[in-house]
Amino acid sequence: MRFFASLAHIVNWRSNDDQKTASNGLKAPVVRAHESDDICRIEDSPFYIFRASGQGLLTVVERLLDEDEDRLNAKDSRGWTCLHHASARAKIKIIDLLLGRGADINATDDEGNTALHVAAEKNKRDVIEHLLVHGADGNKLNIKHWAPIHIATMLNHPAIIEELAAFPDLVDVNIGGLNSGTALHLAAIFDLPEVCSVLLKVGCKMCQPCSNGFYPIHMAAKNASTKTLEQLLQQGEGMGYSRVLMLGFCDGENNSPLHSAVNSGDLGAVQVCLNHGARIDVRQSDQATAFHLAATQGTLSIVKAMFEAHKCASPTTYTEVLQSRDVLEMTPLHRAAMFDHPEVVRYLIEQGSDINALDSEQRSPLLLAAVRCGVSSIRVLLSHNASLSVRDDEKHNLLHFMVIYSGSILTEAELGAICAKAQVEENVNLLNQKNVDGCTPLHLASKQGNLRFTESLIALGATVNLKNNEDRSPLHFAARYGRVNTIRRLLASHLGPNMINETDGGGMTALHIASMNGYAKVVQILLHKGALLHKDFLGRTPLHLAAEGGHNPTIRLLLAFHANLIDQCDKENNTALHFAAIANKPQACELLLSYNCSLKDNDAGRSAFDIAIENAQVEVAASMIQHDRWKELLERPSTLYKCALLGLIQTLPEVHKLVLDRCRQISNADIGSPEYCTMVKYGRVELLSHPVCLQFLSMKWRAYGCLFYAVNLTIYLLFIAALTGVVACLDPSLMWGSDDEPSKQPGAVDMPDNNCTSAHEEQFCDPYAFLDVVRRREMNAAEMIMMIYVAIFVVANMFKEFLQLMEQKWAYFTDPVNFTEWTLYITSAMFVFPLFGGNLSVTQWGCCAVAIFLAWFNLLLYLQRLDSVGIYVVMFLQILSTVIRVMVVFSVLLIAFGFTFHILLSYDPRGSFYNPFISVIHAILVTMGGWEFNTIFVEPFLDGKLPFPYLNFFFLVLFIILMPILFVNLLIGLAVGDIEMILKDAKLKRLAMQVEYHTDLEDRLPMWFLNRVDKLSVSIYPNKCSSSRFFGQLMSAFNAMTNFNSATFADGSSSTDLRDTVANNALFDEVGKSKRRLKEVQTQLDKQYDLLRLIVQKMDIISEADQFDEGEDIESSKLQITTLTNSSSANEDFFESSRRLKTCSDNSATKPRSTLRAKSLVNKLS
Repeated sequence: MRFFASLAHIVNWRSNDDQKTASNGLKAPVVRAHESDDICRIEDSPFYIFRASGQGLLTVVERLLDEDEDRLNAKDSRGWTCLHHASARAKIKIIDLLLGRGADINATDDEGNTALHVAAEKNKRDVIEHLLVHGADGNKLNIKHWAPIHIATMLNHPAIIEELAAFPDLVDVNIGGLNSGTALHLAAIFDLPEVCSVLLKVGCKMCQPCSNGFYPIHMAAKNASTKTLEQLLQQGEGMGYSRVLMLGFCDGENNSPLHSAVNSGDLGAVQVCLNHGARIDVRQSDQATAFHLAATQGTLSIVKAMFEAHKCASPTTYTEVLQSRDVLEMTPLHRAAMFDHPEVVRYLIEQGSDINALDSEQRSPLLLAAVRCGVSSIRVLLSHNASLSVRDDEKHNLLHFMVIYSGSILTEAELGAICAKAQVEENVNLLNQKNVDGCTPLHLASKQGNLRFTESLIALGATVNLKNNEDRSPLHFAARYGRVNTIRRLLASHLGPNMINETDGGGMTALHIASMNGYAKVVQILLHKGALLHKDFLGRTPLHLAAEGGHNPTIRLLLAFHANLIDQCDKENNTALHFAAIANKPQACELLLSYNCSLKDNDAGRSAFDIAIENAQVEVAASMIQHDRWKELLERPSTLYKCALLGLIQTLPEVHKLVLDRCRQISNADIGSPEYCTMVKYGRVELLSHPVCLQFLSMKWRAYGCLFYAVNLTIYLLFIAALTGVVACLDPSLMWGSDDEPSKQPGAVDMPDNNCTSAHEEQFCDPYAFLDVVRRREMNAAEMIMMIYVAIFVVANMFKEFLQLMEQKWAYFTDPVNFTEWTLYITSAMFVFPLFGGNLSVTQWGCCAVAIFLAWFNLLLYLQRLDSVGIYVVMFLQILSTVIRVMVVFSVLLIAFGFTFHILLSYDPRGSFYNPFISVIHAILVTMGGWEFNTIFVEPFLDGKLPFPYLNFFFLVLFIILMPILFVNLLIGLAVGDIEMILKDAKLKRLAMQVEYHTDLEDRLPMWFLNRVDKLSVSIYPNKCSSSRFFGQLMSAFNAMTNFNSATFADGSSSTDLRDTVANNALFDEVGKSKRRLKEVQTQLDKQYDLLRLIVQKMDIISEADQFDEGEDIESSKLQITTLTNSSSANEDFFESSRRLKTCSDNSATKPRSTLRAKSLVNKLS
């Protein structure tokens, strides 16, 4: 066979070593194509040697190996070598050639198989012998953990096993494979008796278990390998294993071979074990015998075979196995009844098993059959007169178990027969027997919602008003779990009207319980049947409990029948609104407020609104504020907070924001506004900057604030104008020199000069001599008026500051503005008062400089109160404070560099560093400006006059890095980097100043004036035009600018809040529409369900779903009912355990049951 290929695509086959040396030209290509006809022959293929090895072409293999020795251990696509191919087809000569050439005898393919594995698989005995003679490893495992002997066993090759066993040095016949199983385990699993016999002959051990603890005899019994099991027992006895020993081998769970045979369910395997003397009373780890397992499995033939064999082996004591018990004290009859094997139950009873034996929980086989819904076994047991008076350790009888686990598994006639038989023969009333909790079967049926069983029990004569240990009747249980139809059936009984108002141990009626759990249908039925509105032992009405659970439909029902419940109180004077607020039920609070409930306080002095604030219940407080009665809530005095608004600001600022939102149309805030001081105290910037607060402050500002501010500002501006005018009218040259003397600047300091000859010149050579120079001049009338005004202003304000000091005391010294004002007034006085005598000294002129600066700087502080520019002033002062603090800290560096340069550059003729003070000042200026580098450093360095040049340059570089770079950038970062925090602080401070300003004014103004100027409401018309066109446009522009500033520096703009409010209102509307649609759909489903139910009743169709009532689902595995002891606390009541259970809503509990019923009935009808 030939194939065609392009020369460009022919791959020259070579080993890895050839590929590494190909580039060096050490070897020529092995495969060559005929260039003439462009054909590649199969003989030239690199895989041809594998075919030749399998076909036994000795000369071809020799030639190919001569051409390339690397082909000896080469592998094909499956990982087979030439030795694998030769072994698979028993080519002994090829095997000898390959082994002679040094082939790897233990080479593995892709599955880990050696040539010995292949030979064992292909049943090549000669190859096996040949390979083992040449030293092949007979214990090597492939990837599946099989050795060659395992493969030979699974493929039923006994001759191969014999050949392998002939080389005990190379092959271990007991080697473990998968899960440490030996070849004998595999023979037992696959039922290979011939292979098993060979393995036993060659020395395989019967006593070697696998890693799971199973012996070969267990595997044979477990897999129903009867022939191999027989072979093991017969041949093992000949090898020295006794039958008792072999049948006594136990696995990890102490199972004997008979246990395994029973578990297999094969009668033949069981019969083999029994024929060889296996005992059926051998126990496993849970003390269960093989007879227990057979009864559990329910195969009657196996049970009969085992019992007959045991009867023959122990004719006197054979009945003991019938009474043997496991770790749970169960007999084989318990096991058979529990798994509903009626034939086995009947056989065991006939053979003498105790029909009334009790297990560790005091349950008889009859009770266990009821637990597992074993209807057939129950009937068999009852037909053999099983005792009906047996009760377990929790005192449950047969009917209890039927209700809890089985439902109505028997017909009403059968239940009647059982109850009658128990009454007549054993004098036991099963219908009214109580368990340890005092519950009868009717209690449990009402709890489970088993409607059919409930009807059967009532029809058979069960007493419907019996109570358990906590004084709860079946009606209480039905109300607790929302069993609507069960309640109808109980109330329709002859004792129904008498028990509708019966109370439990906590004083609660069925109406209390249904209201607490929100079952509106149950509440409606009870109200229609005449349930009275009693109070429980804690004074709570059903409305209290419904409000506490937040069940709005139940609240509506109760108030529709009995509107007088709305304001009734418990023993602590709590109304239903208090309960809803305590339980954090906002919708219930809103509903009760809509019914005009009372807002009175309880005995602790707490209203419902106080409770919501105190417990930080945002939802409840918000729902109350959003109600139409929110003003009434806020107007009521609070014993806890004095005013509810103060409590909202302290605890629930987000709810107070809702209050302010509601005030945007009509403001009813207190005129005194102590709330705003509280906002400042607790730092509520978002509340102070709310539009209502801003408009309220704006109203006060327009009413009287701006008037007093304008007066103060006018007086202060006149003071500045007078002080500035006096300074501008003075001639400084009058101070220091006459016509024939040269003038000197005040405070000027001359350089040291030795040319001072005259006395006058000596005076000015003294730096402080000029302080004693005084000149006199005449003042005109205008100057005198201005001086008088300044003097009056200074004296009046000093008197004002004294009054503030007496009022504020030590707090006065904490405000730095007070120090600034005192400095202003003192310096102004020192400047002005001497002028009245015509004197003008240098000291006055210095005080004048300080006064004029502080006067204008103080004007900047006056501007803080203006809305449009005040925020900028406050931010400026904040940044100034930060810069001053940083400068104080880093002044250490400025002093350090100042003294350093004073030492190094004191030679400077310009006098920049000739003394330490000037040097430090120069360092400060250089930090903000720049060095005169050429004059100070370069030119003296080039002239050789710069002392310590390298030290100077070092400190210069260090100064540039630390001061202009690091220090200046730090100042910039601190000043503007945290601008958001500065902005927030500035807003709070500006608003705080406004609040304090108005508070101070109100404390000093007469009440008649405040009553006249203050307003209770403010109406804003932003689009209203002014009467004057020009003036209106001007005011509109100004208002736009002011609104822009307010929007910029407030927490949120009014337009954004308005958009959010509109969006939220739209969302609420859509949610409301969805709720209404869902309610309509639920109503339609209920109507369809009622219609289908009526149709089913007319057609006499019985649905399985009709056996169970609607209401809360309960896990049937839970026997114990949650109970709580009675006490004075409301939380300790039994039925309040529902708080820890999944509480169903008024309608949600009925939806799943209604849907299931509807589907079931539709399927029936279709």
